[in-house]
Amino acid sequence: MKLISVAVTAMEISQRGGGAKERVCLPKQFISGFLFGINASRVTPELRERVIRWQREAHLILDAAFTGDAESVMAAVRQRYLRQEYDEAWIRQRQITIGTRNLLTDEWKQRGVQGKQYGLLTAVIHRGAFSMTPSEHRAHKGLEKGEVRDHMTGLGLAFINVAEQATIANAQIEDAQGYEENLEAADKGRRAAGL
Repeated sequence: MKLISVAVTAMEISQRGGGAKERVCLPKQFISGFLFGINASRVTPELRERVIRWQREAHLILDAAFTGDAESVMAAVRQRYLRQEYDEAWIRQRQITIGTRNLLTDEWKQRGVQGKQYGLLTAVIHRGAFSMTPSEHRAHKGLEKGEVRDHMTGLGLAFINVAEQATIANAQIEDAQGYEENLEAADKGRRAAGL
């Protein structure tokens, strides 16, 4: 289990008695809850706004998790990208690609695509937009992990969106069922992106 140390102030140590430790260790998955409970007015002024933004984002994420509300999900995504200092135009484009990707995976699910087949079909589409698979693209950008789309330009997002929208349209027109037929639809979608 990965642990994260949280510093405890000297005042807290003296209030707890002589046997108190200088650090409290939390399991990594609990750190968000710890941060969520911080009173922003007690944070140093230079960090206060960051804490408030993080807490707003956390509220949206919790709402999305408990209600499944798509609007809350997109609001949380927007807050995360604002925190990471992306501009509004890029964020709107990224939200469009998230919506398209969700439509595509829903389409594949209804058409019998399963498990690792999602990744294989995604690689076909991605190769059409960028001449490389997502993992090759990630390596090209020097990313160890994470979503390669978060490191694309607006133009790159547009290319992948065209390819995925075309794949959806082809799957629907051809009533593609199962992996093989959806592979053909993905290949046609790949060509719509230009390669």
